[in-house]
Amino acid sequence: MKYNFLFVIGLFLVFAMSSCAIQQSTFYRAPVFDPDATFKVITLNTNDVLSGRLEHFLLTNRFRVISDHSFRLPGTTAFPNPIFPTDTSLFPPGQTVINIPYMEEKPSDYIVRYQFDNPPIGADSRARSSLNIAVVNTKTGETEVSFLTQQNGRLEDLRLDRVLRDFIGRMRRR
Repeated sequence: MKYNFLFVIGLFLVFAMSSCAIQQSTFYRAPVFDPDATFKVITLNTNDVLSGRLEHFLLTNRFRVISDHSFRLPGTTAFPNPIFPTDTSLFPPGQTVINIPYMEEKPSDYIVRYQFDNPPIGADSRARSSLNIAVVNTKTGETEVSFLTQQNGRLEDLRLDRVLRDFIGRMRRR
């Protein structure tokens, strides 16, 4: 009887754990990285709220953030300053992005760029979400910080915020 109960509990745990999202993360920070420098978060995805979240968590962790100098909107070539992306993984062929500067561009020591792929709600549970962040030195062009996290299923907002806080906390550590 006791062994049957333990078997049932063990079987339950196996099934419960198999339905959980398995997350894998890697982090690299070069010895020359300067967390006291200035940072600018750049995105080309006009519908992405991740750039605002990254800026927020950088600021709340005492990083110096330089705002991007323009708005980027999807549009047609009738608008001023169109950007014609050649990266068709982000933009279908023929799609344009309208660049509207709202202030003079300010230089920064680092550019924070990222790729974020999150399956749509209701997608197959085998679909993977991933977040890849690179912090690039604007003077040398070297990537001095790199972070990659992947998991099965969607990376929900609360989990995403924890991942961003963890990444930025690792950037701050000496």
